[in-house]
Amino acid sequence: MAAEKSFRELSVTEISEYPLPDMVIVDVREHEEWDDGHLANSVHVPLGELQDALHSHPVFQDKNRHLVMLCRSGNRSASAAQFLTDCGFENAYNLGGGIIAWAAAGLPIEMD
Repeated sequence: MAAEKSFRELSVTEISEYPLPDMVIVDVREHEEWDDGHLANSVHVPLGELQDALHSHPVFQDKNRHLVMLCRSGNRSASAAQFLTDCGFENAYNLGGGIIAWAAAGLPIEMD
C-alpha cells in the first residue's frame, strides 16, 4: 500500500492568480531542463541536490515559508514536497502538472 501524501497539490491557476504569502517556487528539474525555460523568480535546486541544499540554501532556512515544488509534469516535485514535509516543512506544496501545465495555460516561461 502506498503511503498517503502529506502535502497539498496546487494548480497552475492557484499559483498564478492567488499566490501564497512569502511563496517561493523551487524548480527541481535537472540543469538542462532549467536552461530550456523556467518560471520567473523561481529557485533552481535539482531533486538530486535537495537534501544537501536543505543545509546550505537560504530558501530552506525558514520551515514555515510557502515552498511550491515544480518539475516537468509534477512527479519529481511531488517527491520533493513529500521529502520537505517529512523534514518538518509546514508549507510544502506540489505544482500539479508541472511546467507542462504552466505552459499549456499560456503563462510566461523565461529563458536564460
